[in-house]
Amino acid sequence: MRTEFETEFSQEVWETTYKHHTDKTLDDTFRRIAKSIASVELTEEKKQEWEEKFYDALSGFKIIPGGRIMANAG
Repeated sequence: MRTEFETEFSQEVWETTYKHHTDKTLDDTFRRIAKSIASVELTEEKKQEWEEKFYDALSGFKIIPGGRIMANAG
């Protein structure tokens, strides 16, 4: 999936606040956050399962956690 910004300001906020140096796109950020949140699961199978669920929820702006959560999760 390719998540697009609706405004230039939104993209600027992402670039200056949430984008990690390894992220090339917003979806990279969502994937990184989803992986980090899912990392608490006990098995690799559950980690993969929840990473996909979290990524699906984040992609396309279906849900957006609060800024502090986004900044500290991954």
